[in-house]
Amino acid sequence: MNSFGTQPFPKEDSLSSSTSSEPSRPLDPRLESSKKSVSSVSALKELCTMEGLGVVFQPRPPPPNSMEKDEVHVQVEIDGEVLGKGIGLTWDEAKMEAAEKALGSLRSTLYGQKRQGSPST
Repeated sequence: MNSFGTQPFPKEDSLSSSTSSEPSRPLDPRLESSKKSVSSVSALKELCTMEGLGVVFQPRPPPPNSMEKDEVHVQVEIDGEVLGKGIGLTWDEAKMEAAEKALGSLRSTLYGQKRQGSPST
């Protein structure tokens, strides 16, 4: 019975931070952002596939007033329209931010209009 939910950890009630109660795997912020990146990017690609939309991640030049030379700038285009822009220290960070913004914009566009043929979940 010890394998699920019966361990006497004081943090076990907090499901949002359940990974913090696993002593065998220390949390690495890079791993967490990597997981988030994969899920945001995957969710965006999946949604675009279901809706028959094309999705492209592209690098974009930093603005002229940008002092940070190490920043990566990314934009995501969906059917030729830029729906999200992201900035990060790595390609994955910037891509994740762009995907999250595009997801929010796309979801409000798609599900705000209640298009026919869209899944109603």
